[in-house]
Amino acid sequence: MVRRSLAALALAGACSYTPEFDDCDIACTALTDCPSGFSCGDQGLCRPNGSTGVCAVTCDRGPVSVLANGNFDAAVPVWRQAPPMPNLLCGPPQITPYSGTLAACLGGGGDNAIATLSLDIVLPPTAASAHLEGQICTTTEETEGPDQDVLSFDILDGSTVIGALGRRTNRDAPKSCSFNSFALDGALTGAPGIATLRIQSKLDVGQSTSFFVDSLTLTVACR
Repeated sequence: MVRRSLAALALAGACSYTPEFDDCDIACTALTDCPSGFSCGDQGLCRPNGSTGVCAVTCDRGPVSVLANGNFDAAVPVWRQAPPMPNLLCGPPQITPYSGTLAACLGGGGDNAIATLSLDIVLPPTAASAHLEGQICTTTEETEGPDQDVLSFDILDGSTVIGALGRRTNRDAPKSCSFNSFALDGALTGAPGIATLRIQSKLDVGQSTSFFVDSLTLTVACR
């Protein structure tokens, strides 16, 4: 399915005809309005007001983007946070995000602390693998020893991991915190339709590590 941007449609509207707008046809964010009679849905696509259900996703033209609000700045879709406090989305003065006003802020808690951000995604029925890109900034007091504090990226069907994309640890922290690009890939063992992208930090006892993540994109390839 081809997703059209509102900017492209605006250019089309400047021609001699009026473009027609279809459900799930226009990519949107909280900062880009949808046409009259449409609103930005949880998948980052314009939906006719009152629409229910989810937009279908296909790989008929190659890998497809399945993550909305990967920069954490939009009002919808909302990233679920566990625990709910403290806020796992932060900005200045704690961190200057790579883009926009907010970044994901995990780790940095007490002994054995676990923090989780999760967001529902829609997978094509023939999804076979996933590719995640983004920006990460890591600070740590855990400068010695093996992996002690871990940030993992997974795709879940309910509580079952169907795609282990990879992880970052205290050993990946540079001497100073600055955002650097990262990319992770993983095979998918299922395609449940609606799945969940989970970002989760786990700390050990003692010195802690903070993980700041921003500007994520997630694409899925099909078999």
